Amino acid sequence: MRSRLTILFILLSLGCFAQPETLSKYYRFIHSAELAIVYGKPDSSAFYYTEAFRNRPLPFARDLRNASIVNTRLNKFDIVYAQLEKLVRLGLSVDQLKTDTVYSRFFRSAYGRNFLKHCSQWKPIYQKAYRNKIRELIALDQSLRRKANAYTHHMDSIRAIDKRNILSFVQMIRERGFPTESAVGIEATNVINPLYFAVIAHQSSGYTQYDSLYALIRHHILEGNIENKMGAYMLERINGGSVLNVIKLQYVTVRDSTRSAANPHNVVVKESSDWGIFPLTGELVAKEDLKRQELMLDNYKENLLKALFNLSNREYALAGSGEGAYINYTSLEGYKKESEKLLTGSRIIEGR
Repeated sequence: MRSRLTILFILLSLGCFAQPETLSKYYRFIHSAELAIVYGKPDSSAFYYTEAFRNRPLPFARDLRNASIVNTRLNKFDIVYAQLEKLVRLGLSVDQLKTDTVYSRFFRSAYGRNFLKHCSQWKPIYQKAYRNKIRELIALDQSLRRKANAYTHHMDSIRAIDKRNILSFVQMIRERGFPTESAVGIEATNVINPLYFAVIAHQSSGYTQYDSLYALIRHHILEGNIENKMGAYMLERINGGSVLNVIKLQYVTVRDSTRSAANPHNVVVKESSDWGIFPLTGELVAKEDLKRQELMLDNYKENLLKALFNLSNREYALAGSGEGAYINYTSLEGYKKESEKLLTGSRIIEGR
């Protein structure tokens, strides 16, 4: 009996230590796959995605989406079929896929026609009851925000709802486990934001709550329950700002009548804005790379390359890459001065 328990303990120990290494390997292949897309090597990208998915039977939705687009470009429609089926069973709308032009060739193929014939028969992977509980929190989150003048007439009530929501969310995790994509599914039109994203983004911050919530989300990123790019972004939202992701530069014009007398530089109303990629330099890059490494993220330089790729390749843009916080400028001169740094080669990268 004792020997059996010893063997069981060894097996459990191996399992505990195997998961972090398996997850790290998964992300290394994902980073390689995304860089191959940036460098115009779809065959290499497809290979790296295949290797990544060997380490995670149900990959994150954003990675399935990116891989399915690569395989569509390579006319590997049998693989596309399997990858899109997983997305649909996670909750992605078939209508959403049909209207996405990157899948046009797939839906014109025999595989695509067969996909549409059978998709209504597929059962969801997720737990419907848990998914509905999360949706109830989101409905509460939006109940007052959708009203006219919500943030001027209902701010106190909104904050009270946000505080109750985050406490309910944490209690659900204690009772049901973390709401992973396989547990609660994904949005019908979105492979990036988790169902519960608004609850995290709108959480009412108190120091005790902030510390525990930050630790909770970080723990579940490292456990593989949250995709790490989105997880890093949620950590930014919790702690009020970070540069874990690429920074976007934004120029904002503000009418004089909306300026606060107590703080004349306070931005209240955005009339117009332009944005671009504002690269970090020197010691900041090294400092941020250490933070990124802890969360198994790609390094800053690679993430910047992906962000620049997304600006010029809208149709084949990588889902969930190059997202980040904004730096606001209230003077056009300040914006133009910083815009000189928005260079890739000799070309300024700007978007609308």
